[in-house]
Amino acid sequence: MTTTDPSWCGATRNYNYSAVLHTVEPDIVFVLLRSITTKTWFDTENSLEEDAIFKEYMERMRLIESVAKKVYLLQALPSCIDGCIQKAMDFTFSGKPLRDIEEGLIVRDDFFARQRISEVGRRCKKCEIIDYMPLLVDKNGRYLGYDPTTNLIYLDKNNHFTRFAKERIQILFNRLAEELRETKL
Repeated sequence: MTTTDPSWCGATRNYNYSAVLHTVEPDIVFVLLRSITTKTWFDTENSLEEDAIFKEYMERMRLIESVAKKVYLLQALPSCIDGCIQKAMDFTFSGKPLRDIEEGLIVRDDFFARQRISEVGRRCKKCEIIDYMPLLVDKNGRYLGYDPTTNLIYLDKNNHFTRFAKERIQILFNRLAEELRETKL
């Protein structure tokens, strides 16, 4: 929902997603946000209306809502630290379970993104927020990037979910599939 920063991804141009959206005219849109932009700090004392990133979200959401019948927004998760997989492997190869690393694999940087996405979801008439967090937390409600009981990590070196994380969140996609089947969108 934000323009990709060319310096970050090496892109030489931004695509005209508006044209793509109006050409394809999908009934359902899944919005996956680039967390680098969404996690940027904003002054919580001020209204989100003053936040440039939020304004861009809302502008794009109005465009998406003008075409789609249903929009699913993916809620943000904390980031994995740089080299998190290597750190986890080194830790476990030393004979220690991941639970002993506690929160050492993640950066609690999701607050601002979650605030923005929640507000977009609240204002969007056709939106539903998809939140993986409740399915990936430990017994104390903390997201750690791994399951402390099974010692299995949720992300690979490319910051994509592993098979173990996918198994945990599959219930959410089963529910979405059932809803879509029932509504026949």
